[in-house]
Amino acid sequence: MELGELPAGWETAELSEICLVNPTIDKSAIADDLAVSFVPMPAVEAESGRIDVSATRKFGEVKKGYTPFYEGDVLFAKITPCMENGKMAVVPALHNGLGFGSTEFHVLRAHPGISPQFVYYFVSGRAFRHVAEHNMSGAVGQRRVTTPYLSACKIPVPPTTEQHRIVAKIEELFSELDQGVASLKTAREQIKVYRQSLLKNAFAGKLTAATGWREKSLGQLLGFLTSGSRGWAAYYATSGDLFVRAQNIKHDRLELDDVAFVALPDKAEGLRTRIQQGDLLITITGANVTKSALVKHDLGAAYVSQHVALCRPTTEILPEYLYWFIVAEAAGRKQLTDMAYGAGKPGLNLENIRSVNVPFPSLREQQEIVEQIESKLSEADQLDQTLATALQQADALRQSILKKAFHGQLEKQDKNEEPATALLERIRAAKSASGQGKRRRTASEAPEILELTASPGQVIPFPVPLPGIAAKDLQAGILAMAYRLHEPDPEKLEHFGHVKAEKICHLVEAHLGLDLERQPFKEAAGPNDHPHLKRVEHRARLANWFDVTRQDSGKYVFRPKPGFSRLLDKTRQVLGARLGEVERLLELMLPMTMRQAEILATVYAAWNNLLLLGKSPNDEEIVTEARENWHESKLKIERDKFFTALAWMRGKGLVPSGRGRFVAAKGKK
Repeated sequence: MELGELPAGWETAELSEICLVNPTIDKSAIADDLAVSFVPMPAVEAESGRIDVSATRKFGEVKKGYTPFYEGDVLFAKITPCMENGKMAVVPALHNGLGFGSTEFHVLRAHPGISPQFVYYFVSGRAFRHVAEHNMSGAVGQRRVTTPYLSACKIPVPPTTEQHRIVAKIEELFSELDQGVASLKTAREQIKVYRQSLLKNAFAGKLTAATGWREKSLGQLLGFLTSGSRGWAAYYATSGDLFVRAQNIKHDRLELDDVAFVALPDKAEGLRTRIQQGDLLITITGANVTKSALVKHDLGAAYVSQHVALCRPTTEILPEYLYWFIVAEAAGRKQLTDMAYGAGKPGLNLENIRSVNVPFPSLREQQEIVEQIESKLSEADQLDQTLATALQQADALRQSILKKAFHGQLEKQDKNEEPATALLERIRAAKSASGQGKRRRTASEAPEILELTASPGQVIPFPVPLPGIAAKDLQAGILAMAYRLHEPDPEKLEHFGHVKAEKICHLVEAHLGLDLERQPFKEAAGPNDHPHLKRVEHRARLANWFDVTRQDSGKYVFRPKPGFSRLLDKTRQVLGARLGEVERLLELMLPMTMRQAEILATVYAAWNNLLLLGKSPNDEEIVTEARENWHESKLKIERDKFFTALAWMRGKGLVPSGRGRFVAAKGKK
């Protein structure tokens, strides 16, 4: 597919350059009785990226004949129609760290510096799938995207940190879009309920005065009832008379865009099944049993198949009244459905149709009921069409977001970031150094990863993105971990608000080097990126993880939501070997008041700023930078508290390294 002109700092690469395509695993050391996650094709939801990895099997049952994968891999359905339907997903945490699934999955394992979510959003986009569909190989019904084709597909590659910003922005926009789509779908379901409620009331006499109603069997109200003849296959033709089959009425209306034709001899017995205007057609066998249609116009020469009953009302009942009664779920349809499925057929015979009981008002009242039904349903149909159009627009917007994302139009570029050329060079160098495929594995059967080491004179970015999670999600997870520590102690929880949350995040990013994509500035309360924190909280609210509300006193209160535990589990999982250092930092900051956390983060940022400027500051210079040169509000804090903080930091090993982002005054970079 054409990628077009890319922003400065981006590169184009083949998928096989940035991912291992269908990598193998060493199975020799895995016990046959080890339980592993099992993912059949139905476990991956179309379009959404959702995947169910809850099913497990023994390794011995799946080690042959199934596709292996690890957490963070991208699964890509290769067979039709699953590929076209968008069955792709990023693999979440797995049982015992290992999964197996359908052989109809391709597996893409991103190299370090490449976001799996970035790869997923690219290959799952409709534009990519559309081109892939036209390059599938194989026979009809068994066509597949081949490994060589997928490996050679071009993908835009931004700098690593920009990949994560793009993914976070996509997820933020998609989360908001999903909420809107859910509301639209709910409204459409409510319209369905309204339709049936209206019809139920209509035939319960609640739309009119309802006087003098009687009840008759449908057989008494039909002048003619029959079903189609067998043996019509001999008369099929490419043109001629219409032949109405069950599939032509599956939506309770006559649909003739996929109609069959017959050339009927003049004396054929089928003439008795010729359709007239005003006839009611009811499906009597097959999956669409009870589905019905009213013949509103003269069709010319047209006949019904053996799966369709032809009902011709007498003059004492309006065809429209009878049609609406038959399709009402609480009225005629319920009677027909009970008879069709009562004996496990499913199917109806003509005697079943004759036995349906019909409430029977006067012709005048029938007409009034029909007019009210059609008027009210017309309004409902217009609203439903508006909602359907909005859903189509939402889907178009989703694809537009992806298009902008992969053309560098969704997030601003940072000219100071390492260009993608350097990233690709490191990946190539690592491949070459590893012997084009010789890779290490951790003792816990973790995914195979190429070691990326710096060349002489080459600078590894700091902070660095954590693979397997968007930066906003990681920051939300860090906050969730911090809250869980503060929660048991009301006195400590009292100090866990925006101020302390910001300071925790600053130390995680500036000291531990985990990129949260913050752009901190010098503010009264220390190094802050309040707008970014609000975006993280917005993301957490939409994802149903937690909520942060501002009380009248100005204090911010953290409240977990139903997805809180899932966020904690995900964060701990992706932190992996770095979980211990994050937990240690959180434990160190747990006893701190808001003011103590503010002083700590400010001293750290001021000290690191001086190091970034190439200085070797003494304690006096650090304190002056953190107090006198930071913000006027800092002058209200005694100087000795800053010196105390310095001594404590050295004792705990919280010493900056002169890397990361410079914390400038507001309005400066």
